[in-house]
Amino acid sequence: MKLDREELKGKTLSWVLAQGIDTKIALLQHYQHLGCLLAEEIMAEEVRLLSGAPYSRNKPHGGRYSRWGQQSRLG
Repeated sequence: MKLDREELKGKTLSWVLAQGIDTKIALLQHYQHLGCLLAEEIMAEEVRLLSGAPYSRNKPHGGRYSRWGQQSRLG
């Protein structure tokens, strides 16, 4: 089941709880994807703060932290 943003406006948690399993699963899948994207961005920002921008010679923390290897993005 696909949920439209307009369809959800003004709805409460009690409305969600009264819905069928398909609606509940659709909502969870939407927010699971959003949570993964947010977690990925938080981790990338932490890497930037600790090791500096990619390919930059200006290293914060006295160059204590470095980027090594790579990992493909989720999705």
